[in-house]
Amino acid sequence: AVTDLLVRQKQVTLGMPPFSEFTITRPLPSKELRLIINKAHQEDQSTAMLTQELLVYLAMFIRTEPQLFQEMLRLRVGLIIQVMASELARSLKCSGDEASEHLLNLSPFEMKTLLHHILSGKEFVVKSARSGIVSVTSSKASKVRISIFFLS
Repeated sequence: AVTDLLVRQKQVTLGMPPFSEFTITRPLPSKELRLIINKAHQEDQSTAMLTQELLVYLAMFIRTEPQLFQEMLRLRVGLIIQVMASELARSLKCSGDEASEHLLNLSPFEMKTLLHHILSGKEFVVKSARSGIVSVTSSKASKVRISIFFLS
């Protein structure tokens, strides 16, 4: 997945700036990449797994919808995670910790849908059911464009 992003001339950073952000500019063996992901997230396995999942989705999107990445030089996965959690917190009117928990509990489909809406700048609606299930759906009117957060 990382190689797919790199061959399309995108730098990839893992972790959160400024202290634990690692830039990847060349293909790496999977074992070395896993070590960097774990180091970037200080052994937080949940965030490390979320990072791996997002890398797969980003690679999928860059292959199928390269126009989403047209003006992006660097994909900062840690900041993408932060924006996703912030959008969940805003939409669900909950704390950052609760939003992070919701983010980690999204189904793969919901995670991919949320990422796509954020990258494309499309309006989306996040609904929470009493059982704690979060649903991400499209909305017709566009109020906010947040894709600018990913420009380097």
